[in-house]
Amino acid sequence: MKKFRYSMQNILDVKYRLEDVAKGEYSVAQGLLNEELRKLDLLYTQLREYEKELTLLVSGKLDFREITFQENAIEHKKNMIKEQRKNVIAAEKAVEKARKKLNDVMVERKTHELLKERSLEQYMKDLNKEESTEVDELVSFRYNGSKDE
Repeated sequence: MKKFRYSMQNILDVKYRLEDVAKGEYSVAQGLLNEELRKLDLLYTQLREYEKELTLLVSGKLDFREITFQENAIEHKKNMIKEQRKNVIAAEKAVEKARKKLNDVMVERKTHELLKERSLEQYMKDLNKEESTEVDELVSFRYNGSKDE
């Protein structure tokens, strides 16, 4: 009995490797997005602290120099937040691109796995047909041989 060999196994192996690479890229992109979101959260926390401090400065003895400094610091943090939002959006786009690539690679791999399964099924059908033919020939030979005696 001959052993089943999928003729495009090397292509399927490449698809597995491409999927692993795409998973790694997706993981890296997701990690970068998480880092950018963490930075954005930190900026919002710092902004709230500056706003609290400004509120305290305005409610106490008025020090215009310190109030102006806090207002400038708040404005600077708001600008940093705008920039960080852009970074987050870019990271989200990178994650989406990596997810799409991963999805495409997985579809290709699954397609090749399906082709392999169909090839195996056809192999099994051919093998069963071949075995059935051999059994029929053997039975026919025995039957014809016993008639001659």
